[in-house]
Amino acid sequence: MKKLVLISLIFINLFAQSAFKNKVNEKEIVLQKVLKGSHKNRVISFNFYNDKLITGSSDNTIKIWDLKEQELLKTININGSFKKVVFSKDGSKIYTLSSKEFAILDSKTYKVLNTIEGSSFENFALDNDSVIILFYYSKIKKYNLVTGEEVYTIKSGTYNQTIKISQNNKYMAISYSSDIKVFNLHTGEFITKFSIKDSISGMNFINNKYIGVFTSYKGYISIYNFKTEELQVKVKKFDRNELNNCLFLDNLSELLIVNSKNKTISLFDLAKQQNIKFAKLSSDTIYNGVLSKDQKYIAVSFTNNTFKIYNSNGLINIKKQDIPKVTISKEPVKAPVVVKTVEPKPVVKAKPVVVKIPAIEKTIDKAPSLLLEASTVNGIVPLEVTFTIMATDDKGIDSYYINLAGKESMSKGTPPTTLKYTFNNEGTYKVIVVVKDTNNQMTKKSITIKSREMSFSDYKNMYK
Repeated sequence: MKKLVLISLIFINLFAQSAFKNKVNEKEIVLQKVLKGSHKNRVISFNFYNDKLITGSSDNTIKIWDLKEQELLKTININGSFKKVVFSKDGSKIYTLSSKEFAILDSKTYKVLNTIEGSSFENFALDNDSVIILFYYSKIKKYNLVTGEEVYTIKSGTYNQTIKISQNNKYMAISYSSDIKVFNLHTGEFITKFSIKDSISGMNFINNKYIGVFTSYKGYISIYNFKTEELQVKVKKFDRNELNNCLFLDNLSELLIVNSKNKTISLFDLAKQQNIKFAKLSSDTIYNGVLSKDQKYIAVSFTNNTFKIYNSNGLINIKKQDIPKVTISKEPVKAPVVVKTVEPKPVVKAKPVVVKIPAIEKTIDKAPSLLLEASTVNGIVPLEVTFTIMATDDKGIDSYYINLAGKESMSKGTPPTTLKYTFNNEGTYKVIVVVKDTNNQMTKKSITIKSREMSFSDYKNMYK
């Protein structure tokens, strides 16, 4: 029986290789071009929000584009060597990183709202109201975006290459030259380490359970269950000049191959181990390819400093199914080498939020988190009070309501972090703040302020 299974697997493997080489059932399609643009140097970062696109280049500028109108809206110069740029979840802010600083910009006015300065910044990822920044050598730091305080530091001891965060915001994975380390996103606690035994070109979380990895030297594409440390699928089909980028799809059965050698993007079937569709993009050599989060757009940059945005219709098939059960590889598939190492504990600067990960993951929509504090709650008129408001939510804050001494205000977005008000009359006043998330979950906080006229005791204390 074992021999029969082995012979069957060998036959399937040989058939799959032959199918790939002869491009059986591979269909050429034409992708609709949405936008063409350029920078003075290569485009290295793309990010989408609805019909807006933001690009970043090694010419140290970012550009904001309107995809519907096919026009450039704004060009912004960056302080330092540009690394990465993204929109916030609600599109109200732009986060950008250079070698010298992390900056937060208003997406409407393009004004700088806040910065975190440093040196040797390399990459970053967002965790709701916090940002995790990788340094070029041996450090990972998490900052609170509201207060600007450092939450924790991880001294990794190795060059940091890429950072990715799982869709449920529970884990972060850091890739190094040939290793991947997984940490608890909220506490910085080390979870596990995978040894890939090849130079990692890229990786990404898939459905909160798997990590997809592709390598540059041997041309592997692999998918791991990072919780059980098991290798699920392994493909070796590409030479060094062929596999430029690999874009993992959420359906876990297909992926997009960005091929700089053939100047194509192809849809690759993991079960059949072959391309099923491809699109020839340009006569120019491809530099990089990126898929929008909603998988609606494919962004491709070229070595001549131009880029093109394509509609993904006709290339991507959205099918909800699990990873194929059959593992096909030219070489015997072995479980990844799990290196059990004692990682240094993160240096905690402020008390982080500790989230317990349940055995069975469930999506629970929690009400927004809201903090309301006052610089003083009791004093003599005129009483000047500064209120601190901090509101966060995993889905994003939709709107807020503030009742300040009877004066009401309501607006979309996140409430201001500080408010100043002077109570000129004696009395007891209730200040109320309510925030609502995008799923209509609400949180209310209130605080009572007492202002009074000067008494005889107050005058007496003044002249003591």
